[in-house]
Amino acid sequence: MLYRGDSAYAWAGRSRVVTDTLKDSTSVSASDFYLTLYSTAESNGDRAVATMLLSAAPPADRLSRPLSQRIARAAGLDDFTFSAPGTFNGRAPVLHFAFGGRAILDARAAAVESGEVIQKLHERLRVDVGVLLGAALACFIIAAWRETRGVLARLATLGVVLACVALVPLNEYSNYTRLFDPSVYFTALAGALSASSGALGLTSAIVLLALLTLLRRGRRPTRVTAAAIVILVAGLGPFLLRDLARGIRPPTYGVSAPLWLIWEIPLFLAAVTVLLAGAGAGGVLLGRSRGLPPWAGSALAALAAIAAPIVWEAPGQWPWWYTFLWIGAIAALALGRQTRLLVVNTAVVAALGASTLVWGRAARGRVELAEHDLAGLSDPDPEGGARSLLERFATSLESEPLPRTRSALLQHYVGSALAAADYPTALSALSADGPPIASLRTANFDVPMDAVRHAVAEAIRTRRPVLTTVAAEPATELLLAVPAANAADSGSATVVAVAPKSRLIRADPFNRLLGLEAEPEGEPPYTLQLTPLDASRPAPPLGGRASWQRRESALHGDWLVHTGSGVARAHVEVELRAPLALVERGTLIVLLDLGIVGLLWILSVVADGGFGRWLRARRRTWARSYRLRLTIGLFAFFVIPALAFAVWSYQRLASEAEGGQDVLVRETLRDVTPVGPDSAWLEQESSRLKTPLVSFSAGELRDASDPLLTSLAPVGRFLREDVERLLVIGDEESVSRALSIGAATVLFGFRSIDRPGRPDLVIAAPAGPEEVTLGLGRDDLSVFVLFATVVGAVAALWLSGIAARQLARPIGSLRTAALALAAGERLPPLDAEPTVEFRPVFTAFRRMASDLNASRSALEETQRRLAAILRNVASGVVAVDAHGLVLLANPRADDLLDARLPPGTNFAAVAPPEVSDAVSRVLAGGEDFAFELTRRGGEQELRVRLTPLADAVVITLDDITQLARAQRVLAWGEMARQIAHEIKNPLTPIRLGVQHLRRARADRRVDFDRVLEQNVNRILAEIDRLDEIARAFSRYGSAPNERRPAEPTDVAAVVRDVVGLESMAESSGGQDTVRWQLEGADGPVAALALGEELREVLLNVFENARLAGAREVSVSVTTNGTRPEENENSRAEPRVAIVVRDDGHGIPGDVLPRIFEPHFSTRTSGSGLGLAISRQIIDGWGGTIAVESNVGKGTTVRIALKSA
Repeated sequence: MLYRGDSAYAWAGRSRVVTDTLKDSTSVSASDFYLTLYSTAESNGDRAVATMLLSAAPPADRLSRPLSQRIARAAGLDDFTFSAPGTFNGRAPVLHFAFGGRAILDARAAAVESGEVIQKLHERLRVDVGVLLGAALACFIIAAWRETRGVLARLATLGVVLACVALVPLNEYSNYTRLFDPSVYFTALAGALSASSGALGLTSAIVLLALLTLLRRGRRPTRVTAAAIVILVAGLGPFLLRDLARGIRPPTYGVSAPLWLIWEIPLFLAAVTVLLAGAGAGGVLLGRSRGLPPWAGSALAALAAIAAPIVWEAPGQWPWWYTFLWIGAIAALALGRQTRLLVVNTAVVAALGASTLVWGRAARGRVELAEHDLAGLSDPDPEGGARSLLERFATSLESEPLPRTRSALLQHYVGSALAAADYPTALSALSADGPPIASLRTANFDVPMDAVRHAVAEAIRTRRPVLTTVAAEPATELLLAVPAANAADSGSATVVAVAPKSRLIRADPFNRLLGLEAEPEGEPPYTLQLTPLDASRPAPPLGGRASWQRRESALHGDWLVHTGSGVARAHVEVELRAPLALVERGTLIVLLDLGIVGLLWILSVVADGGFGRWLRARRRTWARSYRLRLTIGLFAFFVIPALAFAVWSYQRLASEAEGGQDVLVRETLRDVTPVGPDSAWLEQESSRLKTPLVSFSAGELRDASDPLLTSLAPVGRFLREDVERLLVIGDEESVSRALSIGAATVLFGFRSIDRPGRPDLVIAAPAGPEEVTLGLGRDDLSVFVLFATVVGAVAALWLSGIAARQLARPIGSLRTAALALAAGERLPPLDAEPTVEFRPVFTAFRRMASDLNASRSALEETQRRLAAILRNVASGVVAVDAHGLVLLANPRADDLLDARLPPGTNFAAVAPPEVSDAVSRVLAGGEDFAFELTRRGGEQELRVRLTPLADAVVITLDDITQLARAQRVLAWGEMARQIAHEIKNPLTPIRLGVQHLRRARADRRVDFDRVLEQNVNRILAEIDRLDEIARAFSRYGSAPNERRPAEPTDVAAVVRDVVGLESMAESSGGQDTVRWQLEGADGPVAALALGEELREVLLNVFENARLAGAREVSVSVTTNGTRPEENENSRAEPRVAIVVRDDGHGIPGDVLPRIFEPHFSTRTSGSGLGLAISRQIIDGWGGTIAVESNVGKGTTVRIALKSA
């Protein structure tokens, strides 16, 4: 705050204490309710004041948030106690606050009492354990539902959960929600399972899940059992639900919408369980296709629900015949045809029944509340609770000085248990013969002063509290008088009057400004009026029951009652609402109940694990559904404007309600008339206008009609900045603002009053409570808007679905016809009379169908000709689609593959693995592929050729058994001829040598020994040549199983040895014509081979390189090679590769494919078996050998072996 002179010039924040008198630089200021730390500074005649609220005494702690309260809550303390420096006693730690070396105050932390700590821990643990237990039970149900599908196991799981519900004290949670509050619902019908609405709801939901399990997976009962169930449900179901509804207990402050739902939803779940059992048994009794129309039960239930408020009789019951309407509705539901909407129909009947029962029981409960209210006028405390509270209050007052101010009275009251009980209370401090010293009332009721003074005199005389009853208007009251404890006030006493809780004694609507609990807002359950009897007429006799009558949409009761002042005529009115308003509310509740059933169904499906599959199966269909998109579009076309209108309507209703209060408070302020220069007129005007008034001058709070408003300052000590600008600085006469008063928001009006020569005076007043009739009318209008929006949305959804089906019907017809056409139907049917917009489409479709029929006939004729051709060809022909299914096959293919191949046959199941593998490779993206296949133990040889098409493969099979046999005969003949030629060549020198020896032996002139030596050597050489030819032929012709298996061999060592031998051979020959290079053979490299045979292969390769005129030969050994034919998608196999490169004259391209044929050679010398034998050896080890060559550049030989 900034002061210029004696007036506040500027301010910010909400101050609770008077600041214009604060002079010290830094200190504390204490008032009746607040302790404030402040600091001041002055400059050039201006004074600035900064404040911090340290502590607030009850009930001011409900209007503000002091620093001590925030710190205590954060630290887990009860509060802090403040005192003057050095005044604390005891050993507890004390916080000393000082400024500039000067002590300001001391503070001590007030720990929470052990009992309160234990209670808070218990409450916290109760909440935590309840949440954990609920989550654990939910997980237990889900796990059991997914682990087992047995009915008994699932029922046992639900039995365990139901036992937990029965054992857990759910009523302990009534402090957190009225769902578990037995004061608003209790029935002993099912023990702990029906001790509150929440317990009944949980029990009903668990039993409903069990019933759904039995209906879906359990054994079907016999017809006799089913008939008994139907009779029991129809005959006893209404009475069972009626007894459950009797647990409803309307509170005295009225029934709100949340409380109504707390009653209705559990009762609805119970009704669904009972009715679904009857409906399921009815399906067994009659079968699924027989029975009444499925809507019959819902129609009868709707008729009974609509008739319920019409035939309701005073004081609170239905006619005897009304129950039979519900028996008929339940019987019609049980005996109706079973459809997919069985659960929906059952839920509709249950929702209508539950809503009707709750309405009837609430109406009856309000009648009982009114009768109890009037009975309590003559007996203020039939149960003794108020007396006990007053006795405890007297004990606390005996040790305290006399409360001489309203502030002291308020502090005493809020610190007692009497305030928590919310009884209408009046407190005062007065002497035996003088006027009241101070007084405080929480409700508007009269207290006879004669009785008060008599009780005060008795209390002063006996020096003991006096507790008695006094006759007052309109009720008998309890009166407590406690004499003052101090000697200075020995002639005074504190008086407390407590009236019974009654609608005739209303709480002060402005208690909220004092930090007291306000009366809950809601529709009043009833209205009371008392009329004094005419004294000139004889009083009618008392006794007898009330006379109740039904008048339109209200119940009226009249009878004579005892009041505090005598006998009076009482009139009670219980509003039942108009039937149309009830229909609106009932419809909304039914829709909510249907949503709850849908949610329970979704949860059961989720627990069963099938919701994800169901959603995934329909997600793609929904995303591409034309009808769904059309439905959503039409639905949104209505709903979006409807929702916008509903939001606008609610905002309009809220603004009208606020505007009505604004008009009332402005009119109230306009009637304020300041009288005189002092502020005594505030109390007079407040009493006349029945509203508290607060005055501001120069923006600062100066006075109030109630001193407590000045002490508590619920709106602050200064005007709000915007109000100050509009009223004082601006030209506005009055404004209104919603101000936060503790946890509530209150509308305040402000009016500026000009005072010539003096600062403007601003009067503030809170808006009073709204008129009940206005509130009810606004509520009805709000419900109507919600009803119209929701029902319109449901109708829009239904109508949009119908419109979408109508618009999509031609498309559906075209779709059905197209599918039939694709299935082979010649002329599929179409709608005879499509809409005008679809006629061109239907005409084009019929033309297309005719063209397709013509094309299909031509195609069939072509297929017949092709089939005739294929039947007569010598080759087997098979067509296989992309899925591996046979499209067509001729008889020759059946013969060659020894299997029948009708269309649709899985080709891989009947074809040889080599052929099916080849088909898979070609379908995967390969090109034309051909190979030869040996079958029937080598007796049959087939040539297989695969040709890929767009999405199929054509397989051609040719029997080449005779051709292959002839080729083999020719090959062996050619080989025999070559071998004979090779054998003939050595035999000629042998013959010539023998003949030469014969002549030399006869000729004495020749040195026979020399000739013998020469010819023997020549003959032996030729014999060795013959032996080499025989061994080579024998090795080539040996069977694979006769050879030694490959074994781990150090390939690098063999390569080093052979290269070393070749290098030494070149050196010893005196001619270094070939230069050898070796790489990668420094260390051991293991592969599957045989050392001697590998040596032979390498010698053959090296000899070929040398004979090809190579000058340089490089040999490399590498690992992790792959087969040459493997593509990039195949998995790499560990290999060892030997690569031999030379720079010889190379091999011509036309000769290269034949180099591995036996007895083929590009030289005149040699057997031509070297490379053929080498390939045979390497293939036997599981390896490969390949040759690449360029004429004039050299040849590369790659040998790949399996890694060991």
